[in-house]
Amino acid sequence: MLRRCLLGLCLLVLWGCGATAGTVARLDTRTGEKQITPFSAQFAGKIKVVDIIYRKTGNLIEAQVQLANQSSKSLVLELKGKWYDAQDFEVDDPKELWRHIIINGKETKAVKLVSPRKDAVKLEVLTREGKLEGNY
Repeated sequence: MLRRCLLGLCLLVLWGCGATAGTVARLDTRTGEKQITPFSAQFAGKIKVVDIIYRKTGNLIEAQVQLANQSSKSLVLELKGKWYDAQDFEVDDPKELWRHIIINGKETKAVKLVSPRKDAVKLEVLTREGKLEGNY
Protein backbone atom coordinates (compact mmCIF):
# COMPACT_ATOMS: atom_id res chain seq x y z
CA MET A 1 0.00 0.00 0.00
CA LEU A 2 2.75 2.42 0.99
CA ARG A 3 4.69 1.49 -2.14
CA ARG A 4 1.67 2.32 -4.36
CA CYS A 5 1.17 5.63 -2.59
CA LEU A 6 4.83 6.56 -3.08
CA LEU A 7 4.69 5.53 -6.74
CA GLY A 8 1.53 7.57 -7.23
CA LEU A 9 3.14 10.58 -5.56
CA CYS A 10 6.23 10.26 -7.78
CA LEU A 11 4.02 10.05 -10.86
CA LEU A 12 2.11 13.17 -9.80
CA VAL A 13 5.35 15.06 -9.24
CA LEU A 14 6.67 14.01 -12.63
CA TRP A 15 3.32 14.75 -14.26
CA GLY A 16 3.49 18.26 -12.78
CA CYS A 17 6.89 18.66 -14.43
CA GLY A 18 5.39 17.80 -17.80
CA ALA A 19 7.58 20.31 -19.61
CA THR A 20 10.74 18.60 -18.38
CA ALA A 21 9.79 14.95 -17.91
CA GLY A 22 10.07 12.93 -21.11
CA THR A 23 10.28 9.24 -20.27
CA VAL A 24 11.04 7.39 -17.04
CA ALA A 25 12.50 3.87 -17.07
CA ARG A 26 12.56 1.87 -13.85
CA LEU A 27 14.48 -1.31 -13.08
CA ASP A 28 14.40 -3.53 -9.98
CA THR A 29 17.43 -5.83 -10.10
CA ARG A 30 16.06 -8.09 -7.34
CA THR A 31 13.05 -9.12 -9.45
CA GLY A 32 14.20 -8.14 -12.96
CA GLU A 33 11.05 -6.02 -13.27
CA LYS A 34 11.25 -3.20 -15.84
CA GLN A 35 8.86 -0.35 -16.48
CA ILE A 36 9.17 2.30 -19.21
CA THR A 37 6.70 5.16 -18.90
CA PRO A 38 6.53 8.03 -21.40
CA PHE A 39 5.18 11.26 -19.86
CA SER A 40 5.30 13.35 -23.02
CA ALA A 41 3.86 12.03 -26.28
CA GLN A 42 5.85 14.66 -28.18
CA PHE A 43 9.13 13.51 -26.59
CA ALA A 44 8.26 9.81 -27.01
CA GLY A 45 7.61 10.45 -30.70
CA LYS A 46 11.19 11.69 -31.06
CA ILE A 47 13.19 9.60 -28.59
CA LYS A 48 12.15 6.12 -27.53
CA VAL A 49 13.56 4.31 -24.51
CA VAL A 50 13.80 0.86 -26.08
CA ASP A 51 15.09 -1.21 -23.19
CA ILE A 52 17.02 -1.20 -19.94
CA ILE A 53 19.29 -4.13 -19.09
CA TYR A 54 21.75 -4.83 -16.28
CA ARG A 55 24.49 -7.08 -15.00
CA LYS A 56 26.46 -7.40 -11.79
CA THR A 57 30.05 -6.27 -12.00
CA GLY A 58 31.78 -7.17 -8.76
CA ASN A 59 29.61 -5.70 -5.99
CA LEU A 60 28.07 -3.04 -8.21
CA ILE A 61 25.31 -3.04 -10.82
CA GLU A 62 26.00 -1.88 -14.33
CA ALA A 63 22.88 -0.84 -16.25
CA GLN A 64 22.51 0.05 -19.90
CA VAL A 65 19.65 2.12 -21.31
CA GLN A 66 18.99 1.78 -25.03
CA LEU A 67 17.66 4.93 -26.70
CA ALA A 68 16.40 5.25 -30.27
CA ASN A 69 16.01 8.48 -32.24
CA GLN A 70 12.72 8.16 -34.13
CA SER A 71 13.46 11.31 -36.12
CA SER A 72 15.74 11.82 -39.11
CA LYS A 73 17.31 14.86 -37.38
CA SER A 74 20.01 14.85 -34.72
CA LEU A 75 18.47 15.44 -31.30
CA VAL A 76 19.77 16.41 -27.88
CA LEU A 77 18.41 14.85 -24.74
CA GLU A 78 19.32 14.86 -21.09
CA LEU A 79 19.48 11.71 -18.97
CA LYS A 80 19.87 11.18 -15.23
CA GLY A 81 20.00 7.99 -13.18
CA LYS A 82 18.76 7.67 -9.60
CA TRP A 83 19.69 4.59 -7.59
CA TYR A 84 17.71 3.25 -4.61
CA ASP A 85 18.36 0.64 -1.93
CA ALA A 86 16.03 -2.23 -0.96
CA GLN A 87 14.02 0.06 1.34
CA ASP A 88 13.42 2.57 -1.52
CA PHE A 89 15.78 5.16 -0.07
CA GLU A 90 17.77 7.06 -2.66
CA VAL A 91 21.45 6.14 -2.73
CA ASP A 92 22.93 9.57 -3.23
CA ASP A 93 25.67 10.12 -5.77
CA PRO A 94 26.58 13.82 -5.72
CA LYS A 95 28.45 13.46 -9.04
CA GLU A 96 25.38 12.25 -10.95
CA LEU A 97 24.06 15.21 -12.90
CA TRP A 98 21.95 15.44 -16.03
CA ARG A 99 24.02 14.08 -18.95
CA HIS A 100 23.70 15.77 -22.33
CA ILE A 101 23.49 13.21 -25.12
CA ILE A 102 23.37 13.82 -28.86
CA ILE A 103 21.69 11.12 -30.93
CA ASN A 104 21.94 11.34 -34.70
CA GLY A 105 18.91 10.79 -36.92
CA LYS A 106 17.55 7.21 -36.78
CA GLU A 107 20.45 6.22 -34.49
CA THR A 108 20.19 3.85 -31.53
CA LYS A 109 22.53 4.60 -28.64
CA ALA A 110 23.30 2.77 -25.40
CA VAL A 111 24.03 4.76 -22.24
CA LYS A 112 25.71 3.06 -19.29
CA LEU A 113 25.04 3.80 -15.62
CA VAL A 114 26.86 2.20 -12.68
CA SER A 115 25.48 2.01 -9.15
CA PRO A 116 27.43 4.18 -6.71
CA ARG A 117 27.25 1.63 -3.87
CA LYS A 118 26.78 -2.10 -3.44
CA ASP A 119 23.44 -1.71 -1.61
CA ALA A 120 21.78 -0.10 -4.65
CA VAL A 121 19.21 -2.47 -6.15
CA LYS A 122 16.78 -0.22 -8.05
CA LEU A 123 17.36 2.29 -10.81
CA GLU A 124 15.18 5.07 -12.15
CA VAL A 125 16.34 6.69 -15.39
CA LEU A 126 14.85 10.07 -16.25
CA THR A 127 15.06 11.48 -19.77
CA ARG A 128 14.01 14.85 -21.13
CA GLU A 129 14.59 17.08 -24.11
CA GLY A 130 17.86 18.95 -24.09
CA LYS A 131 19.30 21.98 -25.85
CA LEU A 132 22.54 22.58 -27.67
CA GLU A 133 24.44 24.95 -25.42
CA GLY A 134 28.02 25.79 -24.67
CA ASN A 135 30.57 23.40 -26.12
CA TYR A 136 28.19 21.00 -27.88
